[in-house]
Amino acid sequence: MRPADEFQALQHLLRNLNDFPKLRKNALVASLGLRCNLSGQALHARTRSAVARSLERIVRQHSIDRGSERAKRWQTIVERCDFNGEKHAVVAGDLGLRHTQFYFERRAVLEALAGALTQELDAISNRRFAVASPSELQIDYTIGLRECGRTDEAIAVLERLIDSEDDPAQRLAAITELLTTYDSIAVYAMFPSLLGKARTLGYAAANSDPAVETEMLVIEATAARVTSNVEQHIKALELARHHLRRVAAPSHRRTNDLLLRVLLHLVEAHLESGNTTGTERYLAQAQEVFDRAPATRPQLRFWYLGKRAQIALFCGELLRGVEAMSEGLAIARDNGLINSMMQGSHLLGRAYFEGRQTAIARKHVHNAIVLSDLLANAQERANVALLLANIEQRSGHKTQALTIATMAQELFIGADLRGLAGCLTIAEALEHAGRPYEALRLLDETSAELKRQGMHRFFGNAQRIRSGLYAKLNRGAEAFHAIDYAVQILESYGSLYELGTAYELSGRITHNRVHAKRGQEIRAHLTLPAKVGALDLPSSP
Repeated sequence: MRPADEFQALQHLLRNLNDFPKLRKNALVASLGLRCNLSGQALHARTRSAVARSLERIVRQHSIDRGSERAKRWQTIVERCDFNGEKHAVVAGDLGLRHTQFYFERRAVLEALAGALTQELDAISNRRFAVASPSELQIDYTIGLRECGRTDEAIAVLERLIDSEDDPAQRLAAITELLTTYDSIAVYAMFPSLLGKARTLGYAAANSDPAVETEMLVIEATAARVTSNVEQHIKALELARHHLRRVAAPSHRRTNDLLLRVLLHLVEAHLESGNTTGTERYLAQAQEVFDRAPATRPQLRFWYLGKRAQIALFCGELLRGVEAMSEGLAIARDNGLINSMMQGSHLLGRAYFEGRQTAIARKHVHNAIVLSDLLANAQERANVALLLANIEQRSGHKTQALTIATMAQELFIGADLRGLAGCLTIAEALEHAGRPYEALRLLDETSAELKRQGMHRFFGNAQRIRSGLYAKLNRGAEAFHAIDYAVQILESYGSLYELGTAYELSGRITHNRVHAKRGQEIRAHLTLPAKVGALDLPSSP
């Protein structure tokens, strides 16, 4: 296709990005739709994702070559004019560009984007699956079982594979998946024996097989999450990342799979601790793996979009988060990924909750609860229940919120750090139910451990809740000290929503006008526009 034709096709694509029949006929994406036999919604999701990736790539390269200011203008022009449909004159005015200069910039970015998108879509439509070994096929099967909540069957298959497989690397791969399966249902009794077996295998074969070293690094990183603190977990993941980036190649299906998981686990770990430095870099590296890999599981693509949505929510970009997760849910539904659908509904519920659209948030959370019941996963049900408790609390249903939170606490028995973080919601429910001393006792039991484990943002939220409790008990000096401490922590480690909540409370307790104003500004920023309801997805079957 000639550059001029590419440019016209791109203009047509951007104008009709939400019109599935016209999109399928577009010259840039027609071959993708025909070869992959995608549904309209899946074609839209994949095309929009390809456009976004191509835009990121050319903006990143242009920033390196010619400076970041023009690259930022390019990104703003496409995102606001083409993705969001804003008027060109408004965008030009906001960027401080004259009419002619704006159209010169727009023409330049669209020409670059057209070429990059052609290469992107060709790579997607021509992608071929690598030949998998029998052991890899069994592991693929267990991942599918886990996605459907059939963890007992997945465990049985993996245990047989560990006992029957001769190749040490394949046995370690099965152990990696078995540890992941147990972690997904918060069952850790088998971790010590599995780690012992893995280390015995690893020490015996590490010098003769680099694949063994790869699996061992990932296993140690998985174990660090449960047996160590967040900082040690991140160090183990970083070690695995450096090794995997060195040995990964397009033909290394398993290595690319592991590298994607490690990168996305790094994003998750940094978000949990509240230290977001590097998360965008890890996502960019994950995108590089997707670009070069011959085949990647749809679960990993969904997980990637989920982490992108979580980063957007952390930064207060709720609309970006909703759009990323809506794209992820389309992938999950097209591939029958029940567990991913549940996680996506949960995350959308969180976005609408923070955007103060309680009715839509409740709809998504109820959808997630239905799916978690199908999966019979107590850990995930507890996570969803905690969000529902927050929604009921905001709606003024204090007794119901406490009942739901208490049920979640019972499901979290024996769980990992996520259970500790869940205790904060339970403490808030106890506070609103008029049981402040029980709430303080629960905070005393969890706060020190949250701090020790390096979960700074959750520790900061614990101090915020503690301050509110002290204020209700007329312990003014302690309330003042606690909210001052909470604001200090959350300014460094908290999400925008968490920081805004702390500022609002500080304004009430300390009468700090600056904090009160900042809290109001953040609340106004986090209000999702009404038109976002159009992105709402129908309930799962």
